[in-house]
Amino acid sequence: MIIDEMTKIIQQREKSIALSFFDIGKDLIYIRDKKLYLKNYKTFKDYIEDNFKFSKRSAEKYMAVTTRFQSRNEAASLGIEKLYILTQIQEEKSFELLEEAQETHIPRDKLIQRVNRMKSQAGEPPRYSDDRDEHDLKLIRQFQSLEIQFEEWSKVGENLSIALQNWKNEAVQTASPDVQKLIKKTLEMIGVI
Repeated sequence: MIIDEMTKIIQQREKSIALSFFDIGKDLIYIRDKKLYLKNYKTFKDYIEDNFKFSKRSAEKYMAVTTRFQSRNEAASLGIEKLYILTQIQEEKSFELLEEAQETHIPRDKLIQRVNRMKSQAGEPPRYSDDRDEHDLKLIRQFQSLEIQFEEWSKVGENLSIALQNWKNEAVQTASPDVQKLIKKTLEMIGVI
């Protein structure tokens, strides 16, 4: 009984948090669009970093959600994170998926999968940041990360290829039909790596 009561209390607080983030997004849009931050700061980013504990990226999330979904009820029912995920696809598709997500209580990871699938099917162009220099730096960091991952996978591929080759050399000495089938499969795998 107590767990049910506590769960309801937490769910209410969760809705309250989502509504707060939604309202923060609305307020930030107003400040940004009216350029009110220029009174004390050169950039909107400086204003965010100097006055709040959240990052400019979080501020952009809050503003994106507020721009796309103008109803506080949506924020309360689905939460800011899931709504932000929905801003990554075309508006009409996001509203369709929003209804489904509200009805089925779709988990965050499944929602991400659905959005990614929709984006790849639609061939949507990437979304760009308002700040071109910031966007370029982001792309450079992403490439550097991908380059490191590629090098790591290349090493793994080389090691796998060597291990499979060593196994094949040892297995060739066996005449067992089952091992011969595995040798054939190994040769196919080495060709892929």
